[in-house]
Amino acid sequence: MKRSIRVVRAAAGLCAVLVGGVLAAFGAGEAYMVVDLATGGVTYEDGTPSDYTNDVYKTTKMVFRKVPAGTYAVQNGTVQATMTNDYYVGVYEVTAGQYKLMQNPETAVPATEANMKPKASISYNTLRGTRDAAVEPTAASPIGKLTALVRAGGVSGLFDLPTEAMWEVAARAMPAGDSSHATWPWFFGTSSTALGDYAWHLGNSGRTVHVAGLKQPNAWGFYDMYGNVSEWCRDHWNWDDFVPTQAGNTTDTGYNRSVRGGSYESGGNDCSSGGRMNAYYTSNDAIYGFRLALVVPDDSTVNLDVDNDGQPDVIITIPDDGDNPGTIVDNGDGSYDVTGEAQIALPLADGVIDVPTNVTVTVGADGTTTLDADETVTLTVDNGDGTTTVTTVNGPAEIAPDGTITLGEGGSTSVVTTDGNGGITEVSIDSDGDGDPD
Repeated sequence: MKRSIRVVRAAAGLCAVLVGGVLAAFGAGEAYMVVDLATGGVTYEDGTPSDYTNDVYKTTKMVFRKVPAGTYAVQNGTVQATMTNDYYVGVYEVTAGQYKLMQNPETAVPATEANMKPKASISYNTLRGTRDAAVEPTAASPIGKLTALVRAGGVSGLFDLPTEAMWEVAARAMPAGDSSHATWPWFFGTSSTALGDYAWHLGNSGRTVHVAGLKQPNAWGFYDMYGNVSEWCRDHWNWDDFVPTQAGNTTDTGYNRSVRGGSYESGGNDCSSGGRMNAYYTSNDAIYGFRLALVVPDDSTVNLDVDNDGQPDVIITIPDDGDNPGTIVDNGDGSYDVTGEAQIALPLADGVIDVPTNVTVTVGADGTTTLDADETVTLTVDNGDGTTTVTTVNGPAEIAPDGTITLGEGGSTSVVTTDGNGGITEVSIDSDGDGDPD
């Protein structure tokens, strides 16, 4: 059955995600996100998944917890970190089995001890396919492949390594605006005596990696934030310049990248919330692993990758500045019903379909936008020569991802081409739907 809910415009701590086939507003709910690594399916739950300690979340699925936008005390209370958007962080360090599925979703990954240990001996460059923190992970990288997998199913957002600030906020598990234990080196207190309850470190690990999630989590349910494997962060490294933002340090030109949390080879100072380390971006020593994060986009967006090349061919968006924000409804068969105000970007055509208030169109699994009779939209195309073509399309009609318009019986178009100064250079009208101007 189709369900619909109006999308709320994004504000601080309030964004939209695909939930049970419906784009719904972030609020108190959607605290957990679960990714099926075999299918790319994504589900959301308001509370802790009842079975999230099950081995499946260390092999064939990933579970993430949402961290709300806000300002957080970090670096033992000396710095305020601003998270402009809600974001999700992996409950566990990514395991060897999960990493195999990131590379190839058809891989068989049984729940063996080897598969449930954190993936180690992995470099920053291998994970992201680039050493540049300002650039998205490449499509061929393990992280890029995971993003493509969920985008093909219509889920927006971008998986990446967390920035140092994102990592530390999750590690401290201290609510925004709270400074009650901002000076604590560890989320459990001021003494490292209890470190062994929460971390595999030099004193208890036997100097080897262990199955993820065997120690106690922090207050927000994140496991192994200290110890086991040291976790790559996205930031370029600068000892004197901790960047307390969601974007992190993308400007320093050196080749070292930030690492957090310490490993099974580390002592209490490194296995702490504020301890900062770094490593060369190609280093693949056995102590290095990773945890994933996903920042929730500002707009309500669905990306359709029709040709499975890792790039969206159709992008459906509910703008966050519209007066009457629309809805996007997942029909469960790969198609979406879109009610305006909404925009449907067509990258192949350098065009955008504007769907006005109270008009509903259907975007099919093949990326074709279908209008019923009496529905009207406009298609604006940048011609690449300084001119713009605006086509008013009256249904019934279909608009392909490349911008080709096919009219049904009774459908019509009117076309206006303008120059760079807004002057009209051409007008044509096809009122009888035969494809030729009248």
